[in-house]
Amino acid sequence: MALTENVGGGGGGFKLAPDINYIANKVSATINTIRISSIDPSAGFATALDLEGKFYVTLLILGDLNTSGSTDIKLTIDGVLIWDSSITNTSSSLAMLGSTTSTQEAIYCESSLLLEVRKTDDSDIYLDYLARPIL
Repeated sequence: MALTENVGGGGGGFKLAPDINYIANKVSATINTIRISSIDPSAGFATALDLEGKFYVTLLILGDLNTSGSTDIKLTIDGVLIWDSSITNTSSSLAMLGSTTSTQEAIYCESSLLLEVRKTDDSDIYLDYLARPIL
């Protein structure tokens, strides 16, 4: 896993892979994101996002969170557990990486990324994310 800032077609950074449906998969007018709905983290860790391959990830935001209790988050990149945190949330959304107005942070995965969430008092949350395949 590498944190990185630069992505593009020439020079340093990574080359973005072709993604024909990228524009068609957008839901946000501010930052072009993809939404995964109906995640149920109430019975234990639920998979919020599971990517296989090389990706440049600039946005991870959980939404429709109950504002009571805590949210447990695990992030595994390329088989290595990176995050294993419990967060007391006071808002209905939790920006783990980037925001709806800025994507200055980024995560790179070489082979896989797995984001898991547990929140015992929530049964229907969503994840907004932005992940571009890279070559």
